[in-house]
Amino acid sequence: MRLVNGVVYIGLSVWFFLWVAAQRRKDCRWGSHILFMRKHISLLLVLAVANTISLAMTFEHQQTGIIIEREDCGGAEKQVGIRLQMEDSTEEIQLAVQPVQLTKEECRQRMQQVFGYIDDHLKGENESLQRVEGNLDFTLDNQCYPFDVEFYPEHYALIDSDGNVSNEREELEALKYSDQDMEEGIATSVTVALCYGQEREEKIYEVIIFPKRESSIQKQFGEVQKQLQQAEEKGRYSEQLELPLQLGNIQITRMDDGRIMPMHVLLFGFLLVGLLLFREKEERQQEKRYRLEQLKKSYPWFVNELVLLLGAGMQVKNVFALLTKENRENDYRSILIKELQQTQRSIELGMAEEQAYYQLGRRLQLPCYIKLMTLLEQNVKRGIKGLTAVFEQEELNALEERKNIARRYGEEAGTKLLGPMILLLLVVMLIIMIPAFMSF
Repeated sequence: MRLVNGVVYIGLSVWFFLWVAAQRRKDCRWGSHILFMRKHISLLLVLAVANTISLAMTFEHQQTGIIIEREDCGGAEKQVGIRLQMEDSTEEIQLAVQPVQLTKEECRQRMQQVFGYIDDHLKGENESLQRVEGNLDFTLDNQCYPFDVEFYPEHYALIDSDGNVSNEREELEALKYSDQDMEEGIATSVTVALCYGQEREEKIYEVIIFPKRESSIQKQFGEVQKQLQQAEEKGRYSEQLELPLQLGNIQITRMDDGRIMPMHVLLFGFLLVGLLLFREKEERQQEKRYRLEQLKKSYPWFVNELVLLLGAGMQVKNVFALLTKENRENDYRSILIKELQQTQRSIELGMAEEQAYYQLGRRLQLPCYIKLMTLLEQNVKRGIKGLTAVFEQEELNALEERKNIARRYGEEAGTKLLGPMILLLLVVMLIIMIPAFMSF
């Protein structure tokens, strides 16, 4: 390999000297070569660096075998691919490389370190193992210590396998511990076992459990609970159990009481008022929608009558007076006729026709009426001349709108009939299927 590196160095040196010589010569024939060398000088440098690194690697210590790095103790097994060759035959295998194993001395030292860690952390958030009022810490960082750790509590009813301590006063009473036992502390133990291959060591930790500390409020609740339990025991021979509504500063309420309380009535009143307000608002919205719908239906009739009477030479106010005589209470045109009557009265009381028509358009709200009232204002100012064609076009638009309204009503009717049709289909299916199932 070093011979190849030397040949590469010789070639690079020749290229470098040619480049230097080409720059010194003024012969134009060397111009293209100089330009080529300048453009590729970076390639020369890259090749020189790579050849230098390759040469340096040849001076490293020659390995006599394949080096495979094992995982540290506590690590995972590593699978390494190995290729076996012999003459024309080749085979690939997977070699299982185990992590570094500890010697017995190293294992004992590490176990002592682990027990030291457990000595500091087993108590968890408690003051010490001699006064345990909370849960114990049964955790260990397996990445730092390559051991299998097992915790064996002496009494699983007091300490479970996760280190949770059952030291509520009610739980201890259920385990038949007296108040004196709770005051002195309940002695138990936890055995910790460390396993590493064939090596195993155990250590027993003495633990004294005390009842969980209760706040002043919890103590008061506990006292009231005892009093209620005593009252229940005294009244077991009577059909009814009567409990007080208050003991000290604590209010007593039955959660599953089916009686109606004053607060329930008040909340129901607020709910009822809210529903009535919502219903009133919805009715106003419905009346508004109904009014606009009736006005939209009346528009084609109104435009047709207006164009017909104006074409006959009648004035607009006279047209309104004639149309208001056709008032019908239950007819869809009654809302429009009432608005026309109000406009007619305004004109009779002295309001200018333009102002009366303007207010009528704003009261009717629909864009078609506003446009029509604007045309009537122009009719008052300039006469019917020039507006006939506009009124006729508006009449055609109104007729087209009437067709659209009729078509929409037909579609809505078909949609409303869809529900009864589905119900009838379900009834027919039940009539057919029930006898079929009963026959099996």
